[in-house]
Amino acid sequence: MITRIIDCIIERRLLVSYRIDPERVDALLPPPFRPQLVNGHAVGGVCFIRMRALRPAPLPRAAGVTTENVAHRFAVEWDDKQGSHSGVFMPRRDTSSRITAALGASIFPGAYHLARFDVAESADLIRIGVLSRDGAVSLSVAAEPAAALNSGLFASMDEATGFFRRGALGFSPSVADGCIDGVRLDSTNWAARPMTISAMSSSLFVRWDCSATRTTLPLGVWSPDGPQGPGRERQLVTSLILTSNRAPQDWYPLFPNPVVAESLLDRLINNSLQLFVNGPSYRPRNGPVSRTTRQPRRPASRTGTDQALVNYLSSTPAQ
Repeated sequence: MITRIIDCIIERRLLVSYRIDPERVDALLPPPFRPQLVNGHAVGGVCFIRMRALRPAPLPRAAGVTTENVAHRFAVEWDDKQGSHSGVFMPRRDTSSRITAALGASIFPGAYHLARFDVAESADLIRIGVLSRDGAVSLSVAAEPAAALNSGLFASMDEATGFFRRGALGFSPSVADGCIDGVRLDSTNWAARPMTISAMSSSLFVRWDCSATRTTLPLGVWSPDGPQGPGRERQLVTSLILTSNRAPQDWYPLFPNPVVAESLLDRLINNSLQLFVNGPSYRPRNGPVSRTTRQPRRPASRTGTDQALVNYLSSTPAQ
């Protein structure tokens, strides 16, 4: 068994849960897992999580990256020689980080798929859209704070938080065929607050025929209590315009350290609107040759100095 410790700061964790027919979930689980039931229902869902300063534990926080991630998950149970256990099985995980997707086998446990995230957050509303690069996952959610928990699964927030805290041990398919990787979430803060889910769609749950069995979206939990850090607050209320003659994916080779490159570009690209302009450069229009085309017409008779200037402008290559 290989053990790795990954450190990060969880800036936002939005958990949307479904009540699902246990037989349908059981068909999606590999052995030795079985659905964990709550009031006769299997519990599945989607976890939207943003992690800041994500890095292997020996590295300093400055070396970490900020990533948007999403995991489809099912609450599960299993038995071994020590008895019965509970946790979650995550058949699919997607990330905005190229580093996480590329190095998931060697640094981060489990397999990750690269995806594009469109995130808009404020104190009153969260909107997240996800589209994976391989086209297998399309997600969207809109959530806002609620005065109280409205759930067909749990009677109170304490009961809901306790259930998900006991599921801190998660498993997902490994890059190695026939294997699964495990990860345990150790958090110093399990505070949560209820959310109202006004819209939610998942292409995977539709494909798995799980969404048809839900009667409501019973639970939305936002933890911890809102975005953190002055940099994040500035990102939500101000604008910054950058121009470049290279596409964002072409910036990575310009940095000697891929971790630093990912960290810097994540802060620039996340929530940005990218506008690509194709066509010839505008610089030649300001060069000497271009200015000759805008010279006013002169009388037919020119002095020697004027004629020499025109010849110079006509023969000078564009810069």
